[in-house]
Amino acid sequence: MKKLLFIFFFCFQAVFAAETGPNNNYYQVHDFRDDWQVYDDRLKLYVPYIFEQHLNYPAHTVFLDIESNRNYSLLINSKTDDNFLFINGSLRQKIAKGKWLVMNIDSLYRIYNKPTIYITLYGSKDIGDKQLLIGHQKQLNQKPIQLSESKLTAKPRTILPYKNYFIVISIVILVLFSYLSNSYVRAFQRYYSIRDLFDTLIREQSFLINKPL
Repeated sequence: MKKLLFIFFFCFQAVFAAETGPNNNYYQVHDFRDDWQVYDDRLKLYVPYIFEQHLNYPAHTVFLDIESNRNYSLLINSKTDDNFLFINGSLRQKIAKGKWLVMNIDSLYRIYNKPTIYITLYGSKDIGDKQLLIGHQKQLNQKPIQLSESKLTAKPRTILPYKNYFIVISIVILVLFSYLSNSYVRAFQRYYSIRDLFDTLIREQSFLINKPL
């Protein structure tokens, strides 16, 4: 079941996901542009980035769930200025402007052996200059997936005039009994006699021969 879900998710990405990364060689899985946080010295903790309040902050941080994003790649880019990459507070390397840095999330998981790490990009005060993405690399032999128009269409269910079939069946039985009671009065009264319910003698059936009852 998990394998089928992975195939479906991959096909969905192949059709709808944006292309990104070096030479557009990756499908975008997640963009962290709305997940940036900054460290508040007064509160002594990380708070969500707010443009009006944190305009001059040079360090921007994202908490990354690497356990749930294994088999993907981490894509980092600095558009106009050089930045420095810190992972869990330790300097890893310089990110040259205009260059993509690709990191395998599986490798990060093996190195840090934690479900979550925090990544900080330090340098440019313009948060729009920094890109942090999760991507899935394209397969070399993968062909573009084209969606054809399906002949199966969803149509609204036809609303029947009778929602309760018990009423319909009751009407049919009533009509049938009315016909029998009028056409075969003696047989009907004899067959449905309440007095016979308390009679221990065997009821005579001969008069019902060739009758509908």
